[in-house]
Amino acid sequence: MIRPSRHTWSLGLCLAVVFIFGLVSLIWLEGSNKAAITATASSDKATTPLADKTLANNFFSLEYPGTYHVQSQTPQLPDLVNYLLSADTTYDKHLSLALVRGNISTSSAYLYRKVRTDIYSSQTLTVAGEAASLWTKTDHTEVTVIIPHNNMVLTISVSVQNSNATNGLPNEMTNLLATLRWQ
Repeated sequence: MIRPSRHTWSLGLCLAVVFIFGLVSLIWLEGSNKAAITATASSDKATTPLADKTLANNFFSLEYPGTYHVQSQTPQLPDLVNYLLSADTTYDKHLSLALVRGNISTSSAYLYRKVRTDIYSSQTLTVAGEAASLWTKTDHTEVTVIIPHNNMVLTISVSVQNSNATNGLPNEMTNLLATLRWQ
């Protein structure tokens, strides 16, 4: 029986170590390339904001951020107009708009927030020439504006599921309201 020399074992062990080291290096380099490509793609996406879009119907128009896309727009009675838009973000973010006939004292959105002072705070403001009420949820995951106009009530809400993603909601609502025009 031929026995491998000690020199042969050392050479085999060195080759095995070099092979494993090369394989690990290759896998690491491949992973870092993917991370670099992903980081580049993410930073490109973040630095190139999408153009605002316009939402228009027979009653009003407004501009909204290009990161949103319409999910639903089929009104259910008593709604005259109903839109739900979702944002392309890493967390759930939604914009909803509903226009109903009636006045603010019959608006379920208004009445609900008015009695739930434990979870909503309110302010009065003027939007597109009309007195409106701004409601902010205490955990800051929702900002809602309710605007009466010509025997109709428009409710606009911006909400997120993740309370860590609430910083931009007031500014986003301000930007939306600045573009609101009654038809």
